[in-house]
Amino acid sequence: MARGDHLMVWRGSKEEDSAVGFWHHGIDCGDGTVIHYIGIDGVKSMTNGSIGRTCFEEFQFDSPRIHVVQYNESEVLPVEQVIQRAESRIGHNEYNLLRDNCESFSRWCKTGQETSYQSLGFAVGIGIALAAVLGGTPPVASFICGIIAFKAWDRSHNRSSHRIAPEGKQIPQITYNDHK
Repeated sequence: MARGDHLMVWRGSKEEDSAVGFWHHGIDCGDGTVIHYIGIDGVKSMTNGSIGRTCFEEFQFDSPRIHVVQYNESEVLPVEQVIQRAESRIGHNEYNLLRDNCESFSRWCKTGQETSYQSLGFAVGIGIALAAVLGGTPPVASFICGIIAFKAWDRSHNRSSHRIAPEGKQIPQITYNDHK
C-alpha cells in the first residue's frame, strides 16, 4: 500500500463479497492513517457521520484484509492532489448512501469522478429484480436475481489486487500487519 492509494475493506459477514455486507472505502495518507467516512458511532457504524482521519487498524476494523483498488494509470490524479482532495473534505458531513458515500468520496479523490459502483450496482440489482417480478418470476427468486446482479456488477467494476478476479484466479492476501 502506498500514499494516495484508494483502499477498501469488507464490512458485514466474515466472508468477503457475501450477500450480507458492503465495501468501505478510504484514502491511504502514507503515514499509517486513512481518510474516510466515519459513522457517528465509529467505523463499524452505518449511521451518518463525517469524513475523518483514523489509523489503519481502525479503518480495517474486523475486516480480514485491506484491498488496494486498481485503476488505469491514465485515470488517476497525482498523489499529492489525491491527498489534498481527501484532506479538503475532512469534516464534510453530508453522507448519502447513494450519492455521497465512502466510495464516491474515494473515487473523487483518486480520479476527480464521484462514482459509487456499489450504488450503481444496487440500482442495477433493483432494476433486474423488478423486471423479474413484472415478468412473472416469483418474488423470492426475483430478489435473489437482484442480489446476484448487484454482486456481479460490483465485482466487475470494483477491482482490487487482492480480490478474486471474475476469472476465478486467487490473488495473495495482504493485511496492514504485513506492512508494519
